[in-house]
Amino acid sequence: MIPGLRHRIYVSRDSIRFQSHLLRIGVKWKTGDPIDIIAFDSIRYTTYDVAICLRRFIRTSTLILMSMVKAQHRYAAWQYPTNISSTLASHLSIKWNRFNGDIRTLSELEYYKSFLDSFLPHRAWSNPSLSVSDHLSEEREHARIGLAISGSSTNWPESHWVELAKSLYDRGYQLSLFGGQDAVPLARLILAAIPKVRCHVGYLPFSEAAQKLKALTLLIGNDTGFTHYASLFSSRCLIILGGGTFGRFFPWPGSTNQYVIFNALECFDCTWNCPLERRECLHRITAHSVLMYALAIIRDEAPVWLNLAQEDVEYSVAWHFVPGELAKQRLSANGNGVERRTTPLK
Repeated sequence: MIPGLRHRIYVSRDSIRFQSHLLRIGVKWKTGDPIDIIAFDSIRYTTYDVAICLRRFIRTSTLILMSMVKAQHRYAAWQYPTNISSTLASHLSIKWNRFNGDIRTLSELEYYKSFLDSFLPHRAWSNPSLSVSDHLSEEREHARIGLAISGSSTNWPESHWVELAKSLYDRGYQLSLFGGQDAVPLARLILAAIPKVRCHVGYLPFSEAAQKLKALTLLIGNDTGFTHYASLFSSRCLIILGGGTFGRFFPWPGSTNQYVIFNALECFDCTWNCPLERRECLHRITAHSVLMYALAIIRDEAPVWLNLAQEDVEYSVAWHFVPGELAKQRLSANGNGVERRTTPLK
């Protein structure tokens, strides 16, 4: 759906890795699924004029692919390795010109803009868009709400989703479910509680989802790729946000259709390396709170940000990247040059 791309390579997110027992003795032996091995060869035998790796939060798999790329000019934007040490990440990207921007820049879109400005000859700002939206009708179904229930790593508890679905249905709203294969078990739970639900989970291609998203009164989703996609088409999107990458991906700068609900905790910005027994930042967002916020959004009476914490909570951007025991404690104001931020956000 993005015009101009001539060559697409599909690889695993987590199967590409080093053999751990060999890595301990300094041998970086790469492994992956069969499709990944084919991709390795495709990358090895292609030479580019320019290569760009836009990821700010980077995983081992991406760094391994980067190490195979041949290009005259190579630019990388990574700042936070999520499942690999910074030392090894730096070693794997030694041939890349790496941009390390301001740690206080939360928004990923703002960060990527500053990255591109650092080496492109001209500056430009491009809001997320797809040309496919130009061909969609404006007709909306009355009182139909979509639930985007995918995204296992950042998902709201299943019991909360079921309770929310039942509450919306009891208030007369028609429901549509969206999600990938990972969301099939949750979709079955919702269907068992409410048979009259339009379920698109597990089989609806993105291109066919666009028209259905544009017809919604409201889309409720979590911090996942489908919610970004839905934001291109839905008139209103309610995002249930946890603390893993708080404020980095939602809302988009300048967006007019995104609403964020969250429960601030001092451990926010943990990249989902949760120090607690469960993800309290998500568990504390109740189904009733989301229901009330959704109804206020539909009435055009809702704030863009809704913090459910009873009092303002201070936390430091990227607190967990501070070495030693300080990473487990509350940082003092402006500790290690990191600016403190207070919620709720205005």
